[in-house]
Amino acid sequence: MEGSHGHADNMQMGRNQIQSNEASGNTPATNAGPEMWREDLSALLTPQSIQEVTRMNRRKRNREAARRSRQRQKDQVHNLMDDEKRLLDRREHLMQELEEWRMVNSGALKLPKQIINIDEVFSDSEIEIAEIINNLYSITIATSNIIVQMQLHLDYIIESLDIILGNDT
Repeated sequence: MEGSHGHADNMQMGRNQIQSNEASGNTPATNAGPEMWREDLSALLTPQSIQEVTRMNRRKRNREAARRSRQRQKDQVHNLMDDEKRLLDRREHLMQELEEWRMVNSGALKLPKQIINIDEVFSDSEIEIAEIINNLYSITIATSNIIVQMQLHLDYIIESLDIILGNDT
């Protein structure tokens, strides 16, 4: 306690001395020389005043660091909210796409084995074209079966996203 009052007293004494010098017209610029400056500074630069300046500087740096930290936290929250929105939009898009594929590839849709009945084609060139078209159609059916398998994987991915995002849909 005594040290902190002593510091305040020293600071006040230094201020009083400067004020009395200014009132009498003896400012450091008009004083006898550097000795007067040393006396004024020695009254102001006590160990307590240096500690106080150090504390003030440390507090200022701490305030700035806290401000930057709060700003980083706000930025992180903003980024997380953007990521969440982007993931939810992507999830919705995938759900719509999955629904479209399910409608296209549903079991209710019975597809014929061939598009063109070769018995109804008359010329050799038409038969070749019909076989090519039927082969392409078969490949399309096989691709469709692969897509059904991919739907199962998409269902798994969507369930995983729901767990990650904490959605109970």
